Amino acid sequence: MLYVGLGSNIGQREENLRRALQALGESVGEMKACSKFYETEPQGFRSNNLFLNAAAAIETTLPPETILRLTQTIERTLGRKHKSQAACIKTGQSTSTCSSTRASRSIRPNSSCRIQASPAAVSS
Repeated sequence: MLYVGLGSNIGQREENLRRALQALGESVGEMKACSKFYETEPQGFRSNNLFLNAAAAIETTLPPETILRLTQTIERTLGRKHKSQAACIKTGQSTSTCSSTRASRSIRPNSSCRIQASPAAVSS
């Protein structure tokens, strides 16, 4: 099982997360679960934009190097220009947390991983 954390702080954040979840399900493996979307403050750097974050569980048999390549391709396809300084990569059987979140507030429930064609806007 692969556990992935996602975040967006630029543009249409909810749409960015939904598109990323859809792409992960299409290229990496079967989406088993995903969290609610949470709005959080940036950690480790300054930004005027809050993040919208989520996590997903994906069943996959792909090796870590292939998953890394696919996730980086998804990021570029969705418009990511460069990696932040805080990004990290860890392969193997252990889990690594590359960023943390302080107290956050839930934006909207995401009870299933089905991606809707026209998602509702994020409301506070």
